[in-house]
Amino acid sequence: MTTREQVPRGFSLGGKSQEGLFRQLDELLALHHKLMQGLFLLAQSQEKAIMKSNIQEVQKITEAQNTLIFQTGQVELKRQKLCEEWIDALNFERSNKNLQALTKHATLNELIPYIPLEYQLDIRKRMDELQNLMKALKKQNARNEEMIHLSLDFLNQLQDMISQAVTNITPSYGPEGEKEAELLSIFNKRA
Repeated sequence: MTTREQVPRGFSLGGKSQEGLFRQLDELLALHHKLMQGLFLLAQSQEKAIMKSNIQEVQKITEAQNTLIFQTGQVELKRQKLCEEWIDALNFERSNKNLQALTKHATLNELIPYIPLEYQLDIRKRMDELQNLMKALKKQNARNEEMIHLSLDFLNQLQDMISQAVTNITPSYGPEGEKEAELLSIFNKRA
């Protein structure tokens, strides 16, 4: 016997058939992909709103992103629960065959070898698509973050240029340095 045996055909996992389990896993991965796709599209829309300096639109998009992030978390919790149920059932079957039990918190990657071959390709494909989408989303979010920081840096620099003009500097010597110098207010400038 090998230590990595696939779930036998017809094996029931807590009242769920293996086909039902893998279909449910595939559906959860598809839903996760759909939510991540939505986040990616929102991030692209957010980039356009940032470029237009449309703060209200950025806020609306951020609220929609928060909703999708919450939903993604809920889907991930369901997937983890499904995997835990699967591990429990696999461990029960493995104990009957005197095989080493799987850890309670095995990852989906660690469980792939136990999936029948006809399901492995579809699940791996979904996982790869999801991973590629997450990489693209991470890049898009980094670009958006950089644009926001550049905008804020520009605004800070502009504010400094307008309000930090120093006039009537009275040289002072000692520990206070030039703290006694007066800063010219933007409203005191002459055209």
